This record gives sequence, structure tokens and C-alpha cells, in this order.
Amino acid sequence: MITKDELAERLKHACAEVIASEAELTEIDSHFGDADHGITMHKIASAIAGAVDDADGSIHEMLDDVAMAVMVLNGGSAVPLWNT
Repeated sequence: MITKDELAERLKHACAEVIASEAELTEIDSHFGDADHGITMHKIASAIAGAVDDADGSIHEMLDDVAMAVMVLNGGSAVPLWNT
């Protein structure tokens, strides 16, 4: 079974990888869309990492905090997809 701290570290690591890939994601999206995917994913990853850092309580409560942090973002179609 995974602990809250282990899950938090995995989420923050994944967020760091997404943030590091912002330029690549934007470049890819520039060929098919409006070149905002990297920016949006950076916003989402930053919100997730921040919510994880600020979370108190159980894993469930941490994930609720993460969902709420993403839900309030303005970021095109990626935000509702991530929130789902």
C-alpha cells in the first residue's frame, strides 16, 4: 500500500516533469492547435504541486484539494479533462 507521503512525492515528481516539458508540449500543439497546451499543462501541474504541498489530512483529502485546485483554473479543454 502507498502512503500519503509516497503519493505526494510521485505527484510532485510528475508535475516537475510536465513543467519541464512545457516548451515541447507547446511546440507539438502549435502544429495541431492553438499552441497553448504547454502553458495550460504548466498551470495544471503547478496547481497540483501546490495543492499537494498544502494538503493536510488523508490521501482522499489531498486528492480532493488537488481536484479543487485544478477545477478553478482557466485553461481551455485540458482543465476539464484533468479534472474528470
